[in-house]
Amino acid sequence: MSSQATRLITRYPDNILSNYWRQFALSGGHSPTPTDWTIYTLSSCPYCQKAKDLLAKHNQTFREIPVHNKAETISELAEKTGNYEYFPMIFHHGKFVGGYADIKDSF
Repeated sequence: MSSQATRLITRYPDNILSNYWRQFALSGGHSPTPTDWTIYTLSSCPYCQKAKDLLAKHNQTFREIPVHNKAETISELAEKTGNYEYFPMIFHHGKFVGGYADIKDSF
């Protein structure tokens, strides 16, 4: 994450900084798209790919956020995820739902 994004996130508390701009900053400046699902992924993670394939198979739109620093992302999302430390990290309508195993039987 860029130092500018870090300053943006740490400068404003959650109640001031909208989720849209928080996601914008966390994604490295890529504009969030309106989707039902958001998936934080690692490039070498087979379960990340399975989650993306599952959502695509069921015509679900999702926004993928590639993670470049695993420890930093876990730390940044700890409050939202309840200190979840695995990937993918999947959110549905902004609410954390877990990983691939948590959504695979949902469809």
